Amino acid sequence: MVTYQWLLWSNLWRKNELLETKQKEIEELKDKVVRTIAETENVMARTIREAENSKKFAVQNFAKVLLDVADNLKWASAHAKRLFL
Repeated sequence: MVTYQWLLWSNLWRKNELLETKQKEIEELKDKVVRTIAETENVMARTIREAENSKKFAVQNFAKVLLDVADNLKWASAHAKRLFL
């Protein structure tokens, strides 16, 4: 014979198990949120760093091209002087 008290304890036990399961799920979701935030911050920092490097290397490349042009103009000028003098 099932007693009312046993039904109450059984119901309480099931609800307690459900509560523990949900608490574990909450902890796992909190961990995922923290990891996602950290990953997002890392991606943002890496993107900023890469953008700064791109600007730096673009300026360096531009300066190198200008120096090459200046060298070519100097060379052409020297040869033009020899041809016309």
